[in-house]
Amino acid sequence: MLREDNAGAYPIVDGIPVLMAPEMLVSAGHGKPIDTRRDPYREAYEEMDFYDSVAADEVSDIRNSNAFEIVQAARSGDAFPGRGWLDSVYEITAQSDAFQFLAPMEGKTAVQLGGKGIHAVKFLLAGAAESWLITPMAGEAVLARHLSAAFGVEDRFRAVIGISEELPVADCYFERAYSGGCVHHMVTERAFPEIRRILAPGGKFAAVEAWRAPGYALGTKILGKRER
Repeated sequence: MLREDNAGAYPIVDGIPVLMAPEMLVSAGHGKPIDTRRDPYREAYEEMDFYDSVAADEVSDIRNSNAFEIVQAARSGDAFPGRGWLDSVYEITAQSDAFQFLAPMEGKTAVQLGGKGIHAVKFLLAGAAESWLITPMAGEAVLARHLSAAFGVEDRFRAVIGISEELPVADCYFERAYSGGCVHHMVTERAFPEIRRILAPGGKFAAVEAWRAPGYALGTKILGKRER
């Protein structure tokens, strides 16, 4: 995918644009090295193998996957944002508040930041005109595309590889943005201004973050993150 200024190009892998600065292709002698061991890329690159592997397992049997089961529950008959749409077992009250804030979803352009695309697909079932997933994990983007196809909404779904600190989206594009359990992966002082930039006037952003607590941060510093 060639940049408009012809300064570089981004790869497209399995039909999904990889819009991350370290992956940009440039002419010899142009550009400068980017250290993926430093923020804001560090955590994304450190954890790609794990999240891609988890997503691949679900793609292999999508209709019996946990992601499919969660989205299917939204078809219980409740209108968005009713009980059937909620899936955050650790912070279900917070998620209810978030969805109430984001409603209505009918006719909106929506984006899910991070994750498997579960909420991006749910927003389409709730009536969104268009819904995206932006994640640094290629496996999650592939899973989300399969999930959207399983529910017959793939024509209104888009997935791109990117990070919230450098959202590859034009100003004021989205009317709704949501992040479920992914804010703890972000450098928030860079990500939140980016989220504000991509929201249209009157747009809304909500996040549920069960893992941003001091106890979690302290525990992972001492013990590391749980292996698969």
